[in-house]
Amino acid sequence: MPHFSLQRQNGIAIIQFDNPHKQVMDSNSVEELRDLLPILEEDSVRAVVISGRSESYFIRHYCLTELLSHSLARASTWDALFQSTLDRLEALPKPVIAALNGTALGGGFELALAADYRVAKNGRSKFGLPEVSVNLVPGGCGVGRLADLVGVKRATMLTWRAKLLSAEEAYGLGIIDELLPEDAEQSVLARSIALACECSQRSELSIRYVKQMARSYKRGEIDNPLTAFKSVLASSECRFALEALIDSD
Repeated sequence: MPHFSLQRQNGIAIIQFDNPHKQVMDSNSVEELRDLLPILEEDSVRAVVISGRSESYFIRHYCLTELLSHSLARASTWDALFQSTLDRLEALPKPVIAALNGTALGGGFELALAADYRVAKNGRSKFGLPEVSVNLVPGGCGVGRLADLVGVKRATMLTWRAKLLSAEEAYGLGIIDELLPEDAEQSVLARSIALACECSQRSELSIRYVKQMARSYKRGEIDNPLTAFKSVLASSECRFALEALIDSD
């Protein structure tokens, strides 16, 4: 039975993970996620929301049994696929929102870090990269993405200590972007879909360029914003919106 399911709702692709009992990800899960990417890359998909179906877990972590049984060659192949899949997910020219409905550790947390925005609810959930506690290291570039959010020193120490953060702690560090009260009636998934719908109402071209400019800045590249500004200004969506605003002024 597939671990990832996909449904569409008003231009929003909603991906949910479910692996009953243990709620862990394995190599088949990674292949499923990779195979969903061409759908997520379609122009008809305006935003992506990723969540878990379990009440307690987003994705618990990667399957330890499978890690132990892998040959080094097989582990290397899986790790390369996991990294490339997260890179493609992160590079989607549209909003990607992680609806953290529960605990996300190890590979599950790395998947969440590849999103543009993370929403969670205060409570008992935990978040982090605990691989060092079993003499491993994160395999999906999670340390680098964590460093982008909290700085190199803090990301290094959190990973060295295998620190498991509460939702409130992760929010305080800027890892979680929006934290709902524990007693909030609105679910994390519903809030994330609402945000995705709001973003999807904006110009597709503007959304793409804003994300591209932010990623260029993060990588330390020199990217002239004038190119993006001129392209967006020349678009019919921009001209129409400006004319409507002028008429209403």
